[in-house]
Amino acid sequence: MGGDPRAFIFSLVFSVSFLPSCYPSSQSINFKMEKALLFIASRQREDGSFRNFYGETHTFLTGHGLLALGSLKKCGMAVPQAQKTISYLLAKSQSSLWSFDNSLPPDADDTALVLRGLHYFLPKEKLFRYADKLASLQKENGSWPTWLAVPKSKKQKQLLRGKVHRIDAEVQAHVLLALAIIDSQRYQKNISKGIKFFKKQNLNWQKSSSWYVLLSYPRILFYRALLYIHNQNFWQEESLFLHSITKQKLSFLEKSSLLPLLKNKYLKQYTQYRKEILSLQNPDGSWPAYPYYTLYPKEHPNFSKFVVQDTLLSTALVLNGLCN
Repeated sequence: MGGDPRAFIFSLVFSVSFLPSCYPSSQSINFKMEKALLFIASRQREDGSFRNFYGETHTFLTGHGLLALGSLKKCGMAVPQAQKTISYLLAKSQSSLWSFDNSLPPDADDTALVLRGLHYFLPKEKLFRYADKLASLQKENGSWPTWLAVPKSKKQKQLLRGKVHRIDAEVQAHVLLALAIIDSQRYQKNISKGIKFFKKQNLNWQKSSSWYVLLSYPRILFYRALLYIHNQNFWQEESLFLHSITKQKLSFLEKSSLLPLLKNKYLKQYTQYRKEILSLQNPDGSWPAYPYYTLYPKEHPNFSKFVVQDTLLSTALVLNGLCN
């Protein structure tokens, strides 16, 4: 971070007065949100991008950084550093889309992530150009392809990103959520086709996607999208699903992702989950990372089977759940 750090701390002290309505006015909650913002700010580079534990940077990380800042903004906190990240991401777009990094083709999943972060800061009219292009990637059957492909065999060690199209449960849900957030009426036809595909395929939820080892994460994204589309009618149709999913053994990241769906209907579970999630915050203000099966043995030689996903990503997901 550039500039005088004292000025940032000074502005941060005043920003905690703008607390989210969903939180009780307690000093402990204020302090946790303050620590979270300090952690997010510590990962931002001078050009507005975000770095991971290894010092690497790419759109996937920076998109999560903006998502975290946007979530904190939704909670009422001042996040002036977001402007540099917005400028960085807009400059990185390729034909109104985004890719994991500039060496790979634009991807529906990365574009949806960036749009979810941008919508906190830019009017939807300025996002239509990008969302229109994302919607245009939809295939005739209602799905969106991703260039992120997993190896077909255990012998094939290299990730095939940028080489093979693959239909992924999380990507479908991610795009539906992004389009619904920006303007569900404008993209009504795309969303309707996407929902029909999603239900028809009966995608295997037990098989985790490439990026998230989360049992229910695609479903949570999908139902969040439905909530944006149908508002309260959604609850009449899907309350049994939500009741059943809260009975499952879920990771804390799954619980944080459920919070926006639970807070108006299942207050007991909402309160329980939120208390648990807040208690897991690390001393540096982040939330614990989660392990996932690595497809990068050459890039991370110190890890034989599992690597730990960066805490920037887990913190962004937690904040997005807590503040929405």
